Amino acid sequence: LAGAVGASLTPDLETMDLPLAALLFAEDQARYCVTVPAQLTETVLAEAADEAVPVTRLGKTGRNSIDIAGCASLSLEALRASHEDWLPKLMSCAL
Repeated sequence: LAGAVGASLTPDLETMDLPLAALLFAEDQARYCVTVPAQLTETVLAEAADEAVPVTRLGKTGRNSIDIAGCASLSLEALRASHEDWLPKLMSCAL
């Protein structure tokens, strides 16, 4: 949200060992989400393979929403409102 950069997530669930909910929401100290410029994608994938680091391509960034293929589409504006407004609403008993 801080960078105002959305994403289109299109994970290949057939080749993954996690259900979609676990992929999107489970916390794990050994799993990281990174972004790289499109022109460096293949280089990063090759370098990860050279070091035996498992990598899963999840999608592309650069939209004004978070789109999860076959699951949900949420605008950054709506996400920001939910993220920033819940506490003030709670404190004013508006929830």
